[in-house]
Amino acid sequence: MIKDDLFVLLDGGEYTKDQDILFRLKPNRSFSWGYGVEHHTGEAGWRTGSEKIDDTDKNNMKIIVVGDSCTFGLGVPYDKTYGAVLEKKLNEGNTQKTKVYNFGVPGFTSFQCRKVLEKVVPFLKPMVVVCYIGANDGVQTMEYSDKEYYDNINTNAKSFVHRSLKYSNIFKLLQAKRYKNKMSLLERNIEHLPEGTDWFKLALPDLIAGLEQKGIKLDKKVFNKSRVSVAEFKRNLLSMEELAKKHNATFIYISNIWNDGDNLHYRKDYLSVDYLDTKRELEKYKTEDVFIDTVHPSAKGHHIIAEMLFELIFKNNNFLTSLPPDPSVAQNR
Repeated sequence: MIKDDLFVLLDGGEYTKDQDILFRLKPNRSFSWGYGVEHHTGEAGWRTGSEKIDDTDKNNMKIIVVGDSCTFGLGVPYDKTYGAVLEKKLNEGNTQKTKVYNFGVPGFTSFQCRKVLEKVVPFLKPMVVVCYIGANDGVQTMEYSDKEYYDNINTNAKSFVHRSLKYSNIFKLLQAKRYKNKMSLLERNIEHLPEGTDWFKLALPDLIAGLEQKGIKLDKKVFNKSRVSVAEFKRNLLSMEELAKKHNATFIYISNIWNDGDNLHYRKDYLSVDYLDTKRELEKYKTEDVFIDTVHPSAKGHHIIAEMLFELIFKNNNFLTSLPPDPSVAQNR
């Protein structure tokens, strides 16, 4: 069976499709995904530690962290994730307790984050919302953006037509031919990449431009659409910020960072609003100490991020970096 390319990337048996946010993790699952750490989801499908969404305790302050696998804490124990570390720090010596809810899911983009926050912010009424996102937004897909999946496939009528066509023999034959052609193009490109270059790096325009400067040509027919465009990414962030403000919560954006083994980089065109400049703290350390791969923070990296959030929330140190007013300047940083 030929699957839609978004779900091919996410198909490990741990996900289920979701009408509101396209996909989510299945509840009550355990998996490691090759990182040597067991990750667990609770009864609602969120990582253990945030499975109970409870607004009955009015005395507790609440913080929401939302994002992709970096917020989820892929590759680190739950109690070492920045959300869990932040919760522990906030509760040390305080009689009024704080609960940090972790709504991070590997594979999420700003599209899913916005959808999740639209549901949980009015319900939980947090004092702070943290969104650490960007690793998946700019990833190029072969078929649809996340919004196109939601708008054009997720309605009942269109879903019925899509399923009917999708499982017909003639459609599968045509789709298989198209998919095979695209995958062969992709494989030919990958064969000429430097050793150790992974899918995430391949999907970054910054790196693609660098490879082409070295004479490595990539077929643009393969990388013709982002899961979330730069313009929509900005709209999603602004929408999340406005939602937080509407419910009297502070919104903090953490931009995704990737490393090339020696240096840390922001995805320049996805710096859309004021952000917590974690790069300037993380780059004080060896990259192998604060990252476990090209994008996911290590336990030490999570601890540093939690420290910065703690300082920002309660000591008001100037960690936020403001973007210049001209968007074209921000994209060239």
